Amino acid sequence: MSITQNDLIMQSSDDLVISTIFAELQKAELKFPGWPDDIVHGAAIIAEESGEVIKAALDYYYSRGDVAKLIKETAQTGAMAIRLLIYLSRKTAEGI
Repeated sequence: MSITQNDLIMQSSDDLVISTIFAELQKAELKFPGWPDDIVHGAAIIAEESGEVIKAALDYYYSRGDVAKLIKETAQTGAMAIRLLIYLSRKTAEGI
């Protein structure tokens, strides 16, 4: 599922936003099933994704960029944050 600007305008639903993040999470887990076994590299993945959000935001604001790209990059950043939180939850249970 991919959220569009029109979806946000028409539905403006928290559930739609969350389902978009989870759809990106599923895609990422299929494409990259492994996750770094250290906190720094996991956090770096989120930083890399958030850099793509900044680029998409700058493109949108200054260059009439595509809001769909901004939405997608933001959802991907949220998905990576969830992956790190899952990793931390598992590691905490193991007593890191």
